[in-house]
Amino acid sequence: MKTGIILFLISFTLLSFVGRAQVGTFSRVYSGSSYDEGIKSFHLADHTYRIVGNTGSYGWGQTNIWLIALDSAGNFLWHKTYGKGGFDKAENATMDSQGNIYVIGTSSSQAQMSFQMMFLGIDKGGNAFTTSYIGGSDWDFGYGIKLISDTSFLIVGQTYNSTHGQADARVLEVDKQGNINWAKTVGGKLKEVFYGVDRLANGDIVCCGMTQSYGNGSFDPCLCRLTANGDSLWFKSLPDSTDGGFYDLIINADTDIVAVGFQEDTAFQLMDLSVMAFHNNGDLFWDRISLRQRKYAYYKSIVAEGNKYVVAGMSTRYGSGGQNIYGSKLRHDGWWQSSFIFGGNKDDYAYSITKDTVGGYHYLVTGTTRSYGLSFSGAILIRMDSAFHADTVVQITIPSDINTNTESAENTILIAPNPILDKLLISYIKNKQNVPMYIDVYDTYGRLFYTNEIQDLSNRIEINASTWPLGPLFIVVRSGNTVFKTTILHI
Repeated sequence: MKTGIILFLISFTLLSFVGRAQVGTFSRVYSGSSYDEGIKSFHLADHTYRIVGNTGSYGWGQTNIWLIALDSAGNFLWHKTYGKGGFDKAENATMDSQGNIYVIGTSSSQAQMSFQMMFLGIDKGGNAFTTSYIGGSDWDFGYGIKLISDTSFLIVGQTYNSTHGQADARVLEVDKQGNINWAKTVGGKLKEVFYGVDRLANGDIVCCGMTQSYGNGSFDPCLCRLTANGDSLWFKSLPDSTDGGFYDLIINADTDIVAVGFQEDTAFQLMDLSVMAFHNNGDLFWDRISLRQRKYAYYKSIVAEGNKYVVAGMSTRYGSGGQNIYGSKLRHDGWWQSSFIFGGNKDDYAYSITKDTVGGYHYLVTGTTRSYGLSFSGAILIRMDSAFHADTVVQITIPSDINTNTESAENTILIAPNPILDKLLISYIKNKQNVPMYIDVYDTYGRLFYTNEIQDLSNRIEINASTWPLGPLFIVVRSGNTVFKTTILHI
């Protein structure tokens, strides 16, 4: 218990993985006392790993952006959160050649009753060196990001600060500080949104997403090509009687645009996997919705492997739970070759898949799991080899303390030890306000079982915790304008 980390080893049956450990593969879950999720993972040149996700267990607000660091074997090193007390959520991320990670997402921390795009730059040590909030007086959401040079990024999302209709898709180019080089909106009388973005060799930009204005009134998959400065060249939609959309795309050999997502059936009861290829003029090349899961399924992410493709998302057709992480290797023409399924007895899904060529050819699959005995959900990272082999043992890590929030004004409250046995010590490091401290402690079901008001803050506070429930506990400490939230472990 000295490390403050609880490790559980949970074995489960994996339908299409080889049932043995593979060299360089691992399966990891990171979770606290609330809802946590994984978005994207990176393997750095020093052989350490970083997971970008979101956490409700740790940090300072309703939802915080979460960064988890692992060593070369996938073992937990440290974690940090980012946000300023509101709703701060990562949607995608990319990494530059120096190992700096850039996150695009959505935040309510700087807006009154509204949302803004949040652009965040984090160095290898977890320090936030830039934070930019982009948006107007109404809602703005950031969903996709593409590194296009050492100094600039493409960002796509959605804005309700629209001049066309209800909501427009938005495309921006920003520098490393989040300053806008240019910004464009694309839309009609109803709603549009872009989730994915890539760039052709000549600098033209291709975006994918969903449109409601151009189609049959439902949400339909759409592609858009723009010049390097954002001027529209063409916009293509695939009208259908049901809802559908693209979540990600890749440009292969500078000619074919391959987009992945979903398509619902005519009864709006089932969601099917969708993979489509287009010429760079927007004409449809081939369509592989015909995989026909006949369940609830979608592809969320795509990477190229030579002239083939590897895609990942989720499906309820296979596995032992409600839904499982599902991925496939596809031929150059989109036809299926092989698949992998991963998950437990509840709900699991992949948010991204990336190629990992550091230390051998592997894939990093990142997502969210509600399996393996978790009370809520956790971020999951699977490192599998090129043949889709992965460990069939999942290691669960519950970080027992939270590192300093890199965006908080000052770290004024210290709680120790963690884990606790029978005593909890709380220190107020910088009591500039000289106001009472209020302490609330909740169990994993969200039930308040301890509350206290402390008037005398001249010394550290010692609380008898011997009768508290065992396991993870959620603590909220309020003093003046300071609100501190963290998770402790009672053993």
